[in-house]
Amino acid sequence: MKRYVCQRCGKEFTSPQALAGHVKAAHSGASKTDRMLTLLSNIDNRLARIESLLEEILGFLRDRAFQELKLSEKVELKLPSEEGLPEYAVNNPWINVLARRGRD
Repeated sequence: MKRYVCQRCGKEFTSPQALAGHVKAAHSGASKTDRMLTLLSNIDNRLARIESLLEEILGFLRDRAFQELKLSEKVELKLPSEEGLPEYAVNNPWINVLARRGRD
């Protein structure tokens, strides 16, 4: 009588159907586990890539925010004295606004 041997555990069976039933019942979980580990590894790799991209984006945003901060630093404007100005320019708040124009 011919014997059919399980490649994974060495157990012997008298028919190919019995061997197939054994492999399905006893060893199908191992292949599912392998597939799950592969999927988890793929997910882990993707998350690592996403994390790397996020760090790159944050670095870019920090650099940009720093540049904007440098540009927005207040510069002391020395306005001419109000002596000699026309009456409408004396104590006019728009003079300060217009003096900063183009620098903001």
